[in-house]
Amino acid sequence: MALQTPTSYAGWVHLAEARLVNILEVRIAANIRQLEAKISESGPADKRPQPHIVQVALKNLIGQGQVKILYAKREAKGPDTRFYTLAQHYPEPARKRVAQLMVPYRVFRMLANTEEYCAAVLEDIVRASFGTDSRYAFTGKLPTDRPLDATYVFDKSRIGVEVKNHREWIYPMTGEVWQMIAKCLALDALPVLVAREIGYLTRAVFAQLGIMGFAFHRQVFHPDVAHLLVDIQHTARLGYKDVIAMPAEPYGPLCVFIQSALPATLGANRTKWAQRRPLLEEFAITRNLGSKDMKDTDRQQHRAEFMGALFGHAVEEQY
Repeated sequence: MALQTPTSYAGWVHLAEARLVNILEVRIAANIRQLEAKISESGPADKRPQPHIVQVALKNLIGQGQVKILYAKREAKGPDTRFYTLAQHYPEPARKRVAQLMVPYRVFRMLANTEEYCAAVLEDIVRASFGTDSRYAFTGKLPTDRPLDATYVFDKSRIGVEVKNHREWIYPMTGEVWQMIAKCLALDALPVLVAREIGYLTRAVFAQLGIMGFAFHRQVFHPDVAHLLVDIQHTARLGYKDVIAMPAEPYGPLCVFIQSALPATLGANRTKWAQRRPLLEEFAITRNLGSKDMKDTDRQQHRAEFMGALFGHAVEEQY
């Protein structure tokens, strides 16, 4: 029976639960990034629950006893080394499957954590893409004590660019978002975020704040390591199909964004940024939402207050 397109928050959670069970029946075991790749980034566009919905669905299935958790041996416990499997596959064949997956996972982790192979690659592509438009004057990596990945001046307006080349989707309360905001407040620069994936709720929040975001839809690596990406991409292994080796050259869709969308909205976004500055200073600087040490409970409380102040009412993450 075909899964129906959801029309409510509960419907999206139900769809995510059904897709999780279907995937784990076939894949035996998977970590959260693999599940996001299969559920949030694959399949019909109108049947892709976003990662926060997948998390809720997983919690429900675990609570019902349908899904079990197991960790990779000899690895520090974390989101990427926590694997999920159906109860009937626990502990075997799930443990055997996890052991198989850890081979390409460890290669992936090594590459993703090496700046020249991963983070710097997307930064260089972004820099090359901005270089196609002479109206942008590169002004370095500022502020000097905690720099953005690049800053530019366009028609007397400063732009602060942050680049995130990792698998996690960007959400409004992600600490990295608030670190970017704090840096841009210090420079009075309009923020521009380039990331692999940006959630719908994030875009709704950015639209209220005057922040621009560009989703690259790929995690890029240096061409020298292309031969190491095969098992990372392969559906039967990690299944990160968007992983790709790319040279540090201008990227067409990003160039269009830089040359057209960004200049067209710059004035309106600067007005929004100025209007929201007191609110942003409160949460980015006074409350320091960019802190990596903030407790989840504290972050959720700040989130509720921020969303209420921004939209005038509580916001349910049902996008």
